[in-house]
Amino acid sequence: MVAGLARFHADLPAAARESPFGRPRDLRQAARDNFSVLAADGGPRSHARLARLAAWSEDEYHRRRALLTRRRAGGRVRECHGDLHLGNIVWFDGTPLPFDGIEFDPALRWQDVHGELAFLTMDLARRGRPDLARRVRDRYLQHTGDYDGVPLVDFFEVYRALVRAKVALMRAGGAVVPGRRMAALRECASCMRLAETIRRPRRPWLAITHGLTGSGKTRYADWLVERLPLIRLRSDVERKRLLGLNALASSQSGVGEGAYDAEVTARTYRRLAQLARGLLRAGWPVLVDASFLAAGQ
Repeated sequence: MVAGLARFHADLPAAARESPFGRPRDLRQAARDNFSVLAADGGPRSHARLARLAAWSEDEYHRRRALLTRRRAGGRVRECHGDLHLGNIVWFDGTPLPFDGIEFDPALRWQDVHGELAFLTMDLARRGRPDLARRVRDRYLQHTGDYDGVPLVDFFEVYRALVRAKVALMRAGGAVVPGRRMAALRECASCMRLAETIRRPRRPWLAITHGLTGSGKTRYADWLVERLPLIRLRSDVERKRLLGLNALASSQSGVGEGAYDAEVTARTYRRLAQLARGLLRAGWPVLVDASFLAAGQ
């Protein structure tokens, strides 16, 4: 499904500069609207949590506003599905298939592609599968190379968690059956707790793999990806991306030739270092999955 989502996003039209959709200030207002609805219900503990989340969201918006603006100008705001949570994905003919994209309001469809991905990863985490959320993000980044959007992940996931909290609260208000009302209120509370968890700062660190080709580095990295909140950079993937090849296809090159000659290898490690620096500055732990056989690498 992740490969399909990456292709779907790549094929979508991007918002024109004069388009009224996907502007950072509109995203900020949508986040504020969540708090307005949620603040109308709940006791002192709920209000204290909302106050913390509202202050964090406002601060994070100001920290990321320039990036949001730059990504919109660079074509990363696209006409997406708009409602990509697990309730809108069905298992069909052996594969997960999204359905019921938003049609009634284009403002909800046009969004940064990382905002759409965050809806899915947030919902996986909310349902007790943070391992799958991390795997989805890892695979999406491998397919797209869109590491530029990683600093927005926390903001988007908190926003999406609070959207689900708001929807659950509204559903509770309209519920006639007491059991359904209580279930909706529990969902609202769980979404708010998740938002609190997401907003907590993480400590950035850098780790690398080391070893010969075929020694199991990537298999171990796969294991780590699902267990730790990190961003993985794969030398094989970024090497092919530099050469304009399909990042996850075989290069058909032997060791020391073609895609693996000394010049391309040096360029690859420089690219990995550049990406790692940006991710570390954004506050993310980074795992670089590469051989690192030479001291200069």
